[in-house]
Amino acid sequence: MTSLNAIIPQEDEPQAVISLVLDGLTTEHSQGAYSKALADFMAWYVALGKPGLTKAVIQRYKVVLQDSGVSSSTNNLRMSAIHKLAQDTTDNGFIDQAIANGVATVKGVKTQGVRTGNWLTGSQPVRHYQGQSKPSIRL
Repeated sequence: MTSLNAIIPQEDEPQAVISLVLDGLTTEHSQGAYSKALADFMAWYVALGKPGLTKAVIQRYKVVLQDSGVSSSTNNLRMSAIHKLAQDTTDNGFIDQAIANGVATVKGVKTQGVRTGNWLTGSQPVRHYQGQSKPSIRL
């Protein structure tokens, strides 16, 4: 097995690694989101001096994402892309399964949010609909 460092080209262009992950995705939306997530991760990873893909490095990146103020859903999407990176590089023989398992155990961020607006309860739409004799359109 080689390390992730061995598959990132010397000129610090991580596109080969990103393509490895994107080739397994079917929708353009997923490819775009994962491409952005992995490009950002690779830029950070290369700037850090390519320390090796380990659980500790991924945990550190998760903290960087949290500190940068991105939403929990964005953080979780980026962590999903990194999990897929670890699994795909393992499947292709670039990193050891134990490393990928360690990366996979780095959990995402708990999604916390507040519902905005007026949400109907389960019975309110039925009562509203039953109270109308004919559909009305208000302009």
